[in-house]
Amino acid sequence: MGKVFVFVNQKGGVGKTTSVINLGAYMAEAGKKVLLVDFDSQGNMTSGVGISKDKPTVYELIAKLSTPEQTIRQSCMDNLHVVPASIDLSGASIELADQDDRDFYLKNALAPLIPQYDYILIDCPPSLGILTLNGLAAADSVLIPMQCEYFALEGITLLLQTVQRVQKGINPKLGIGGIFFTMYDSRTRLAQDVVAQVKSYFGETVFKTGGHVARPSLWCLQGSEIFLDLGNAVVALVLVTVGEDQSGCALDTVLAAQLYILFSNELIECNAGLGQQALSHAAVGAGNAGEEHCLCVCHGGSCHGR
Repeated sequence: MGKVFVFVNQKGGVGKTTSVINLGAYMAEAGKKVLLVDFDSQGNMTSGVGISKDKPTVYELIAKLSTPEQTIRQSCMDNLHVVPASIDLSGASIELADQDDRDFYLKNALAPLIPQYDYILIDCPPSLGILTLNGLAAADSVLIPMQCEYFALEGITLLLQTVQRVQKGINPKLGIGGIFFTMYDSRTRLAQDVVAQVKSYFGETVFKTGGHVARPSLWCLQGSEIFLDLGNAVVALVLVTVGEDQSGCALDTVLAAQLYILFSNELIECNAGLGQQALSHAAVGAGNAGEEHCLCVCHGGSCHGR
């Protein structure tokens, strides 16, 4: 039975879509069968994986105007499939508002697909509206990307309150799979303080490999774009590029790719059982003399440090 993750943060620009794309791609590279579901009317995830926004999209799927077979698209990777989104999804918020089962449209649409995939990753819009509630209702676990800035602390409180309400009334099995930090720069006091406060709140459930990122505003997006341009060659990119370019965007791309490899492996190990194949860590840590790099992940219930 597949595991359904929903990526949620009502604040935009925190790396949510980038993380969905990269994690899905690396899980697929590790031999897992992965379905990416774009549930944001902006359709950035759809564009990011190079899929057309032509109908049928997720809107037609939840409205029962198309079947899963008609809606699911094949990406450039064998194990990575996509349910695209378009601007048509923006009308769903209004159309669903008066429906008795308005919170369960996505859950009902994905139910027959869960046995077919190891992982289903849902990308939600930057809001806590009806579309995000549908994502939370359909998921086993919620993953929360968090940018290391002051106002993110306020947003995370509101988000966790929403998750608790969903657990009580809509989806009792929903768990908090984890909080992971994006665009983390250990050179700034603010980033350090934010991480410390979140760690104090969540206690020993915080997973951290610490360090310093040279250009934090660039590496997530660049990592996503480079990976998708090169397809399966991303691991070769990691091995070849590290150490050749010690400054600028290319190195940041590689470092981001390494962090997403670690994160995808962590999710596989925690949720797909022990002893199954994950991507090799051989490329991780190579050629990073003088620098450490960070992805902080808070897992609900267990802490796995390296």
